[in-house]
Amino acid sequence: NAAPERLAVTRKLCLKNSQICADLGQKSKADTWTLLAQTVEGIDTYDRDEYDGWGGEYDALTTGVVECILRYYESRGDYQMLCTILCVLTFGRDRRKNHRTNNNFRIY
Repeated sequence: NAAPERLAVTRKLCLKNSQICADLGQKSKADTWTLLAQTVEGIDTYDRDEYDGWGGEYDALTTGVVECILRYYESRGDYQMLCTILCVLTFGRDRRKNHRTNNNFRIY
């Protein structure tokens, strides 16, 4: 099962991005990346299901946090941050090509 390794890589990327943003004086973005890292870490501490911890209709906490963050950056017109978050959380995979994908954020 590759899910634990993917979650660990995702968490490390979030923390790295947090540090880069902090170094550049972008505290709000650094805080966002730290929150995402904590969310990923929280997923890693629970039992995994067929969604690798990222989803389903009933995964309100993690999905809700990610959705709120994405909506925030969309409302600010910060599409670079939106794209970066999505790439980190999905390993850059094009979810449109995966027939199992719906509107929830998942790692496959």
